[in-house]
Amino acid sequence: MSRLKLPPYQRKKNSGGNLYRKSCPPSYLLPFSEMTSVPSTNIPNLPVGCVPLDNQVAGHTFQAGEMGILRENDGTILKPAAKPLCGAHPSLVALRDLVPEYRGTQKLFVGDRYVDFMKLVDATDGMLEPCIMDVKIGARTWDPLATEEKRAAEEQKYLACKKALGLCIPGFQVYHLGTGRIKRYSKDYGKKLNEKTVRDALRIFLNADSGLCRALLVQLLSGLWAIQKWARTQKTLRLYSSSVLLVYDARRLRSSLQSKRKISKDYGKKLNEKTVRDALRIFLNADSGLCRALLVQLLSGLWAIQKWARTQKTLRLYSSSVLLVYDARRLRSSLQSKRKIRALLVQLLSGLWAIQKWARTQKTLRLYSSSVLLVYDARRLRNPIQSYQKIQRSHSTQNNYDEDLKEIRDKYTFMLHRMCAMEKKEWATVKMIDFAHAFPADEDSPDTNYLFGIENLVKMFEDFLKECE
Repeated sequence: MSRLKLPPYQRKKNSGGNLYRKSCPPSYLLPFSEMTSVPSTNIPNLPVGCVPLDNQVAGHTFQAGEMGILRENDGTILKPAAKPLCGAHPSLVALRDLVPEYRGTQKLFVGDRYVDFMKLVDATDGMLEPCIMDVKIGARTWDPLATEEKRAAEEQKYLACKKALGLCIPGFQVYHLGTGRIKRYSKDYGKKLNEKTVRDALRIFLNADSGLCRALLVQLLSGLWAIQKWARTQKTLRLYSSSVLLVYDARRLRSSLQSKRKISKDYGKKLNEKTVRDALRIFLNADSGLCRALLVQLLSGLWAIQKWARTQKTLRLYSSSVLLVYDARRLRSSLQSKRKIRALLVQLLSGLWAIQKWARTQKTLRLYSSSVLLVYDARRLRNPIQSYQKIQRSHSTQNNYDEDLKEIRDKYTFMLHRMCAMEKKEWATVKMIDFAHAFPADEDSPDTNYLFGIENLVKMFEDFLKECE
């Protein structure tokens, strides 16, 4: 079987030709342009609804001509199973909160063959500007079954970092806070790092040009401390070439930093047509979503000014300003109330739609005097329901409830997934990944190889935290 030659996937949108992909079964065709913004002249046939993961920073990628990770539109990823899939083991229960959520396995037709995939929750799900770093843990990255050639090759990779710190950085991507542009650092950059410069790489990843963010460090350290605690106590596994994935949302970091200080004119001078919208979002506290009530109140004033400016012919204004003012405490209260009520409705509808789907398809039962039980916790709705203004609508050709509800149902998976993401208070996470080279321990002792690397990674982040005190 010839090896698939695949091109880079980080190119301009819709630059490819008239491409098609096959689903499973391979007889069903769908235009490539409708499925992904990853153009290619030689992309393999992928299952319908799947696209190459565009923010993969390390490991096997389509860019390198290998079988990479796929992304689905439900907030999950599909990772090729490099080794035979194994069942769960009781000793691994402690790892459940430290790894991406597992959603089972799938066998899909990719290219010209069937491939086993693991379905995992995407750690970047809901993030608008995901910054991602892959940190490989352990001075030794070859497993006991590796050949002499493999061992020799692994020993020479990332030599300075692995020897001094027991870790290395195969790749990362970061959104610059000032420009909003993304920059990617490959394994070639990581191979040049040493004990000193690896700290500089971490600072680049943390957007520390204008200072470290304590809130970000605490969130990342909470995950690193949990992994460190597990590594110090577990004695059943030996992990080789396993990684820790550091993820945070640069959009939320920008908002967090700006909320603690006034935006100066120096910041304003750097804005352009794109980033000025980000500045407005920061002002509107839009990291968790825009508030319609706030926008309507501000627009009512802006529309009045616009109307005046369109009709008046007597004045010429130079260096005149428009002052936008609102009460953040009132905004916070309004958003919390509306989010909770909307989240409640979505949760109740999820159950009702499931019952509706069953009732429409089942033909074996006839139910009489059967009920549907609706239950929710009123304590979770702490904000007064009266503050939520119910939208009054009428049946007409412009206001069709049936059509609206049908559209909501069609987009339900996406909506629920986005709602959950909006409710998240945390905007940074750490997960253990890559267990293809995990082996059972030969002796009753901690994995010193893995522990050496994770201890040093934790220490570097703790040092960063001290700078914030």
